[in-house]
Amino acid sequence: MRSVIMKVALVVAMALGVSLSALPSASAATAAATAAGCPDGVCSSKYLNYSGQQQINGYYCGPAATRAALSVRLINVPTQSSLGASLGTTVNGTDHIGLVTGVLRNYVGGWYESKYIGGTYAAQWQIDLLIADVRLNINNAFPIVANVVGYAYDTNGGYHSYSGGHYLTVVGYEQGGNVSVIFDPAQGVQYKMETYLLAHWIAGRGYSA
Repeated sequence: MRSVIMKVALVVAMALGVSLSALPSASAATAAATAAGCPDGVCSSKYLNYSGQQQINGYYCGPAATRAALSVRLINVPTQSSLGASLGTTVNGTDHIGLVTGVLRNYVGGWYESKYIGGTYAAQWQIDLLIADVRLNINNAFPIVANVVGYAYDTNGGYHSYSGGHYLTVVGYEQGGNVSVIFDPAQGVQYKMETYLLAHWIAGRGYSA
């Protein structure tokens, strides 16, 4: 279960309109970051070792993204096909992020929760929350699985468009979480994206963190 102290800090910050990225780390989060190789409690950048596979068909982005997340923590990583069965994935895809959260919790325990961003664009507090989640999850070796829709540009100007929705995995960060490192199972590639743009890309959907 996520640290109660960290959750209270997030809630208080949102209520006060304070940027979560500006909050000092709670003692529990600092200890976790130190254990993860961040001796000062704050990493400017961190990357997880993972096994990423290109999705085996046009509608298995959910299973492939979930598999990439699980590969960080499991020795025997389930196949895309077995995860597709667990997620209820059909030719229409994986219905919603809550299914991914449930499967992640089944394999690695109760860390993961579903976070939703309603509307067309993310609000500032939702951007701040995603940045905080990226830092917290990656520091503790729990990759984020995100359900995105529409298009976005990565830091190299690469264009990524999924009008029908798509799942991908956040496997690292730079600039203290302001840039997310993404594994995209559509082509089986990795790229970087400013986290505020990722939040807008998620808008209308959600993520497991």
